[in-house]
Amino acid sequence: MHPQYYTDPEILQDKIDEYFDEYSGMTYVKDELGNVMHNDKGHPLVNLKPPTIAGLAYFLGFLDRRSVYDYIDRGDDLAHVVKRALLRIEQFAESQLHTNKPVGAIFWLKNHKWIDKREHDVNVKTFADYLRERDNQGDDAA
Repeated sequence: MHPQYYTDPEILQDKIDEYFDEYSGMTYVKDELGNVMHNDKGHPLVNLKPPTIAGLAYFLGFLDRRSVYDYIDRGDDLAHVVKRALLRIEQFAESQLHTNKPVGAIFWLKNHKWIDKREHDVNVKTFADYLRERDNQGDDAA
């Protein structure tokens, strides 16, 4: 476990809010004069800076992403603050499913236990299995 950087949930929350406010989200692409640039259809160009777990960990001064999860493992008020931050990152990834390029979001969500299909646990017993079980029951009775 890495050194503890935060002991006060309010200070941790303020720092997390600062990350989301200043280091993630969307910014307009500007030219050297500070004017917003536009594409050939007249739409403003934007840089999307998605919130990430690694970005949050770096901003908080941690050594790696695992440190974020270490706070969750604590099970205290600090864990609650970090869980909400991770939920906010997940919410962003989920919202990207409704864009023209959702592949990265799909990948991220699948790596965080989302599934895109129903999974069924089917136990199929063959006739050979039936015979083997029947024979083994006979052995137990002897």
